[in-house]
Amino acid sequence: MKKTLLILLTTPLLLMASPADDAINKKILELEKAIVELAQRLHVETIAEFVSTQSILDTVKRLGVDYAQGFHLGKPLSIEEHIKS
Repeated sequence: MKKTLLILLTTPLLLMASPADDAINKKILELEKAIVELAQRLHVETIAEFVSTQSILDTVKRLGVDYAQGFHLGKPLSIEEHIKS
């Protein structure tokens, strides 16, 4: 049974490195992968925040993150707006 402890991944780091920064991107992805692997070994669910592009969502999925949230998936709504939709 997985514990429901929130682990926020550092997906904003993926936004800061440009495609030309391959070495930086690889290190960031290794850090993200290590966080997810540790959480999986501890049976802790992972949540990625700031998922703002399809590319980041694809990376989050590939890493095995349990949940994702961010503008790419939907903009924040007030409770009233959420109830209406």
